[in-house]
Amino acid sequence: MKNVAVIRVRGLLDVNPKARKAMELLGLTKKHACRIMHWNEHTKGQIHRIKDFVAWGEINETILTKMIEKKELKDSAGFAKQFLSHKKSFKDVGEKPVFNLHPPRGGFPRKGIRQPATRGGALGFHKNINELLEKML
Repeated sequence: MKNVAVIRVRGLLDVNPKARKAMELLGLTKKHACRIMHWNEHTKGQIHRIKDFVAWGEINETILTKMIEKKELKDSAGFAKQFLSHKKSFKDVGEKPVFNLHPPRGGFPRKGIRQPATRGGALGFHKNINELLEKML
């Protein structure tokens, strides 16, 4: 994985203080907030700490371009390519890598937001995170 999208799926209730702090550091302060970041050991540890509250997976260029267009950045397709190849970051253009999205059209997967994706729910690692993001744009 090179670049991941992390989406906060669950709300504020019953959140472990360490997980709450990790979500604040990532900028996931509201439900349906999404953060785009490069994959490394630090992000892996942060995601592991908040795995019971978020969905994450590898993001592709077309979805990232659509998300950047929502922020109304100039040359969104060019910036998306440069971000995915680790040449530019959101800090370089003066933007935050956090996107506030809508709830998914058609709802979350059948088992809801309390089950992991491996059992048909919304939490944890998603191979098809781009489909979920497409429903939330």
